[in-house]
Amino acid sequence: MVTSRDVDRKTDTTQTDHSIKSGFTSIEDFDDQLDLDSQMSNSETWSVMVRGLKLVRYAKGLFVAKWGMRLFYSITLLFFPWFFKVITDHVLLGTPLVVEEVNFPPHFEPILAVFEGMTRMDMMLVMTITFVFLLVLIGTRAEGTGASLYQGQDNASRAENAISSGGSGAGGIFGIIEFWIDVRLTQRIVNGVRRHLFSRLIRSKMTTLDDQRTGDRLYRVLYDTPMLYTCVTEMTYAPFFLVWGLLTTLYNIWFTYGHLTEAIYMVLCALMFPLVAIVSLPLSKYIRTVTQNQRAAGAATTNAMEETLDNMSAVQSLGGMKKETEKFAQRSAHSYWRDRLQIIVWVGIGMVISVAEWPLGFFMAWLITNQVIEGHMTVGDFGALFLMYMGLRGTFSGIGRVWINLQDQAAAARRVFYFIDYPNEDDQQSPEGKTVTSISEGISIRNVSFRYPDGREALKDVELDIAMNEVLAIVGPTGSGKTSLAYLIPSFIQPTEGRVEVDGTDLLELDMDAWRDMTTYVFQEHLLFSESIRSNLANANPDATDDEIMDALETAGCMEFIHELPDGIDTVLGKSGDTLSVGQQQRISIARGLVRNSKILILDEPTAALDPQTENVLVESLKRISENRIVIVIAHRLSTIRRADKIAFLEDGKIRDYGNHDELMANEASPYRAFVELQST
Repeated sequence: MVTSRDVDRKTDTTQTDHSIKSGFTSIEDFDDQLDLDSQMSNSETWSVMVRGLKLVRYAKGLFVAKWGMRLFYSITLLFFPWFFKVITDHVLLGTPLVVEEVNFPPHFEPILAVFEGMTRMDMMLVMTITFVFLLVLIGTRAEGTGASLYQGQDNASRAENAISSGGSGAGGIFGIIEFWIDVRLTQRIVNGVRRHLFSRLIRSKMTTLDDQRTGDRLYRVLYDTPMLYTCVTEMTYAPFFLVWGLLTTLYNIWFTYGHLTEAIYMVLCALMFPLVAIVSLPLSKYIRTVTQNQRAAGAATTNAMEETLDNMSAVQSLGGMKKETEKFAQRSAHSYWRDRLQIIVWVGIGMVISVAEWPLGFFMAWLITNQVIEGHMTVGDFGALFLMYMGLRGTFSGIGRVWINLQDQAAAARRVFYFIDYPNEDDQQSPEGKTVTSISEGISIRNVSFRYPDGREALKDVELDIAMNEVLAIVGPTGSGKTSLAYLIPSFIQPTEGRVEVDGTDLLELDMDAWRDMTTYVFQEHLLFSESIRSNLANANPDATDDEIMDALETAGCMEFIHELPDGIDTVLGKSGDTLSVGQQQRISIARGLVRNSKILILDEPTAALDPQTENVLVESLKRISENRIVIVIAHRLSTIRRADKIAFLEDGKIRDYGNHDELMANEASPYRAFVELQST
């Protein structure tokens, strides 16, 4: 599903104006920077659909139960037309019932044996009791059981219906039970797919997270995954029961009327299949394209809303409210336009299929009427045979619609499978990864180079040893590769060339979860949850005691402002911690990193928003806690850098200098010294 071109290519395809291309034949990129090749062939559609069958693994028992109940109900339908014939011919019209002289299929003969010799009233009484029993048990054929939301054509309400609705062709007690099984089956399969996709997305590489919009991820998880349940039904239930219905109806016609009509009815019925095929097959590509564009447009609308709301402070500070509103309105209107295109296609398909089928129906009615007039058939035969024709019409129409429905669902399934297949961190680690519980020697970076997917080279032939019990400062001008170098340690990114080792073992040979448990990365951006301060720290270490939480807050210099908060450490923060100042957010983030008590602590610009007094306290604390661990600090402030045990100075992705502050400043040719002096001017 994922090609090297997709991985290596990073193109700005953002379309704020969404210039409209041909709505039926072309694929638009919208905001996608990764999922660019979204056009599908018929063979790729089959591949996606067959893969969807494997989703049955999430609810095997419910799947079998649903299958069995539907099969039982379909068997009861074999008898329905013939009860109608008995009532019409032998109860209402009073024709004597002699088994040897009437035309009924073999499976109905045991019932005829019961009716033979009965009076008209006795037959009516038996059938009435039977119908009442069946009414309570399975309802009427046209009744069915189901529940769903009132919905339009938008994917949001369609997705909710796909998750929470169910159905049964039967009514009564049987229909209620099957309906409940169907709902549970749907929800279990969709929940399994959602969980799997979400687990893949949260393990995406940093470079993937940079390229994929958050709104698109939300859309795929919430609105694309529910459609995969239809892959299961359209590939299993629908084909089987359509063919089953076709065979049983043809069986009824053949054994009952074949000798009278010379199978003309079967021939006429069979003509519906090529008619439906001629209508449905050529439309496959158009359905896939329209559905793909509709979903991509919906995701683009979600992107616009998510990005604007997430950056509301920037929007308001730049006076961009009107521009962002227009941008969202334009995306939303384009999404609606795509919805209307899809409706037009579906309405057109329904009309064409009906136009192809109904003339045959009228011709069939004319032929049967003639047979009744000529005395070759009874009035009851007319009703029974025409009901069977309508069943065949629905079957052949259903066969065509199954293929069309598959095209509709294939676009959603492809969007889900794309990111399930997309390479992430799990794919790069050894299947038998080693579990590391301690570090004795340190970390070694050997001849490491790193290029981003767009071709930018961030690191070049980096050689660095980081020993235990020391504080390392990574220093350099903007764009020198400091963050890329720090990302190598927790394996947020993997080297394009070279190795990163811990105690001589390549990180790619380790169990990633175990290694991440040993590392803590405090980002420059303050990523706080909208929870209490206590909960924010507990998220980092659920086993932390109150004393450990308070010690981490004290070390990070948080207690001086926490005492002033109304609920202390139980104060609930606003979105991303915005109810605190930037400096306070930074200190909470540092405290959250400290409470993990991991062997490796990486802090990106930890003192950037701190006053000198708080900075001194924090740096001294970092020196103290570096015993039996590694502390890495990315910093610009000289007051922070000079107290580090070692300094790695980066420039243009290469380590140009290495040593402590005094050693490097004593060297007149030191690039680090030149950098410091430039910063001081």
